[in-house]
Amino acid sequence: FENMTDIYVDDFVIVDMSGMERMVDAIGGVEMCFEEDLVAPQAKLDIEAGCHTLDGETAVAFARARKGQGLGDGSDIGRIGRQQELLTNMVEQVLDRNILTQSGELYRFLQAATSSLTTGDEIGDLTAMAGLAYSLRDIEMADVNFGTVPFDWAGNRVRPNYLSDELWDSVRADEEMALPEDPEAEGEDEDEDDAADADGSGTEYDDTGAEG
Repeated sequence: FENMTDIYVDDFVIVDMSGMERMVDAIGGVEMCFEEDLVAPQAKLDIEAGCHTLDGETAVAFARARKGQGLGDGSDIGRIGRQQELLTNMVEQVLDRNILTQSGELYRFLQAATSSLTTGDEIGDLTAMAGLAYSLRDIEMADVNFGTVPFDWAGNRVRPNYLSDELWDSVRADEEMALPEDPEAEGEDEDEDDAADADGSGTEYDDTGAEG
């Protein structure tokens, strides 16, 4: 990441799927709405269309699933979009419940996650994490953004395109992220079959514990 972006990473938190499951359960589930049924047997995902409160196990199945009914073109890019939607709804629920300002709720939430976190040296302490979370207590949902690095298709894989330089420039300058509305809209046109067959090294579901 540092080599690609010239952005120094002074600390980090990696959440694996077990940690996500515990965090979702710690906030009482996460509200999600779906326009059609989602069925991905290998990921053990089976959700009817409509609005539901997903428990941790179901939320992780949704985050892992790549191919199946209601899951679009089956690409890793599509799965990343669904993962971002899930995380957005989790953040919104944390803010709506004022978890960041209630010390008891905040510590329960962090304790649910820390057993499955990989962290840098400074932020790994529970008290340090709680302090960081509390410092975000006044944040608004409008200030929370997820994005996908602008890319071009390269066969059944993707690669950053020239617009990614503008993104990293904006991050280095601590400005609003310079993201196109569609991360592939400005890239080179590739064969549609290559785009739809974005299998690459991906799997039908993500069993590595890492999020895209």
